[in-house]
Amino acid sequence: RTDVNGTFEFRIPPGEFTLQAQEFFDPHEMTIVDQSTYEYNFHSPRKLHIPLVVSVVQGLTQSPVPNAEVKGVYQTFKPLRSQIQGRTDEDGVLSLTRASQPAYLYASNDNSSLKGLVQVDEDDERVKIPLHPVAKVKGRILDRQRNDEPIKDSSVRYSIEVPILDDPQNRTSYAFSGSVQTDADGRFQIDDLIPGQNYRMYVLIRSNDQGRTVSFARMLNNLDSPDPGVLLDLGELKTIDDLQNPPVSDRRKAAMDRFRGRLLTTENAEPGRPLSTWIMLITPLVLLIAVAGWRFFGRK
Repeated sequence: RTDVNGTFEFRIPPGEFTLQAQEFFDPHEMTIVDQSTYEYNFHSPRKLHIPLVVSVVQGLTQSPVPNAEVKGVYQTFKPLRSQIQGRTDEDGVLSLTRASQPAYLYASNDNSSLKGLVQVDEDDERVKIPLHPVAKVKGRILDRQRNDEPIKDSSVRYSIEVPILDDPQNRTSYAFSGSVQTDADGRFQIDDLIPGQNYRMYVLIRSNDQGRTVSFARMLNNLDSPDPGVLLDLGELKTIDDLQNPPVSDRRKAAMDRFRGRLLTTENAEPGRPLSTWIMLITPLVLLIAVAGWRFFGRK
C-alpha cells in the first residue's frame, strides 16, 4: 500500500511484470533485468474522488423524501473502493464522496413503493433523483424447448443493463436486480420495477437428478417497464434460448449448486443417499484395518 505521501516500494526478482494500481490508472508493463532500482509514477488526469450531494424528491410534488435508500453502480469494470450507498436525511439529502466516474444512481423510499434512476457524469457534484410509483408486470412463462409447457416453481430474474464506457469489447453490466417465483402454472408478477427502464429478463431453471442440482438460465425478451403505477399483463412469454452468460452472481450460485450436488452424492450411491451416510458406514472398517495393520507391523 502507498504511504501518506502516496509513495510505494517493494522488491521483485528479474522478469516481466505488470504494475497495476487501483481505480483510474492504466496498467504499466515493465521488464526487470539487472537494474538496482526501477521507478515508475502513476499520474491521474483528474481528481480521483469528488463530493456528491444527492437530493431525493417525489416526482409529482418535488417534496423531499427522507430515509430514502440510495445506491449506485459505476460504468466501469475497474475495481473502485468508493461505493455509492446510504440513506437520505430528514431533508431528503445524502452527502458522500464518490469516485469521479460515470455512474447510475438508484433511489427508493422506505417502503419501496416509489423508485427512480438517474445517470451522473464523472464531474457531477449534485444530482436530483425524482421518485415515481413503481411499475408492475405479470405474465406466464412457457418453455419453447419443451413444447411450450409452463415453467413452474422457477426464479424469474430481472435487472437493468448498465453500459461499461471504458470497455473495448463494449460489454455491459447488470444491476438493481430482483427476482420472483413462478407458480405451478408458470405465472408470475413483479411489483417493484422502476418506471420507464429497460430490463433484461430470464428464468433460472433448477432440476434435481439423484441429489444433484443443475442450474441453467433461459432468456426472456427484454422488457420496457410501463408507466408509474401501471400493472401490465405481458401474456404468455416463451423462452428464447439457453442464456450463456447470466449475471456473475447467478453463475456463481449455479456453480455452487453443482458443487454441492457432487459433494452430497457419489456416482455409485443409491439415489437420495448422501455421501455422509457412506462415510459413516465405511469409517469403522477403515479404523479396524488400521488397528490390525498397526498390531501386525508393530510386533515385527
